[in-house]
Amino acid sequence: MIQIGNKNNRGCIACRKCHSTGSGKCIFDDIVNEVAPKFAEADAFVIGSPVIIRKEQHR
Repeated sequence: MIQIGNKNNRGCIACRKCHSTGSGKCIFDDIVNEVAPKFAEADAFVIGSPVIIRKEQHR
């Protein structure tokens, strides 16, 4: 399991440095460089997100 909600994630800016350098690594040193190889090897993904239900009180 990989939890990324509490990690730094800059987001892709489509600069293509990951392809032009040949390393496959993002120029931003964040969680993407850690999990990208795991994603490439995975057969499937299960993505979870918390669901918060707020029950409003009617007066």
